[in-house]
Amino acid sequence: MKTMMNLICGGRMVKWKGCVASLAPALASVSVVALMATGAVGQTVITGTNVTQLITVDEDITVSGHVNILDSVNYNLDLVAVDTGSDYASTFINNGVIEGNIAYTSGIDTGAVVGLTIYNGLAGSMVNNGEISLDLISNDSTDPSATGVWIDGDVSGSILNAGTISATMSTSYSTALAYGLYVTGSVTDTGSITNSGTISATARSDSDAASAYGIYLGFDSGDLAGAFTNTASGVISVLAHSGNYTATAEGIYLSGDVTDTGSITNAGSISVTADAE
Repeated sequence: MKTMMNLICGGRMVKWKGCVASLAPALASVSVVALMATGAVGQTVITGTNVTQLITVDEDITVSGHVNILDSVNYNLDLVAVDTGSDYASTFINNGVIEGNIAYTSGIDTGAVVGLTIYNGLAGSMVNNGEISLDLISNDSTDPSATGVWIDGDVSGSILNAGTISATMSTSYSTALAYGLYVTGSVTDTGSITNSGTISATARSDSDAASAYGIYLGFDSGDLAGAFTNTASGVISVLAHSGNYTATAEGIYLSGDVTDTGSITNAGSISVTADAE
């Protein structure tokens, strides 16, 4: 069975086992290194690395090079993480490439793998002019997930994607779950999300359910009190394929409500495909 639709809220074929898998990575299990600022005082610049990065100071961050992570060990993994202990109030700009090619073999418990994580919420700005891409392959029986960008809290600031954010999850042994952009909390009345680039999510499972979300707002309940805009050049593309169970594909998923101050504007392309055999 194959369904293709162009909708603001995507095309849900079936609710995936009545719940959403936990996304929260345990930071203690992540291989991280603290960055040294290589630019001006009060600014962190990432020029290129092949190890995961953790920034704990609330200051402007610029990725200008290539963060390239190849991994086959860690259970939970943030390629780049910002954890200041409270809402991040500065500006994160990616002008480079944040890329992860993660391959887990049998016997390794797979968990949440995220390209960019901002913990505690976003009060400042996250701007992606480059590429944030994640490709996760799992040959284990646990339920893994791949996420391009994760905001672990409310968005009271701004998210602007003018580049590419993509997450791909493939497995032959378990459920598959992929998110392009995931916001755990709400978008407040001062918050905004604007996409003028490409956001994509792909989930493939040969043996179980597959669920993919271009943009997911609110883990339990998350309201949209601010503005979401997909501009004329914006593309949101979602694909879910299950070889033996159910498939769910959502362009934009909102677990709460659009409030009186909230808005969704689409002038671009939102396409979803859910394919279950």
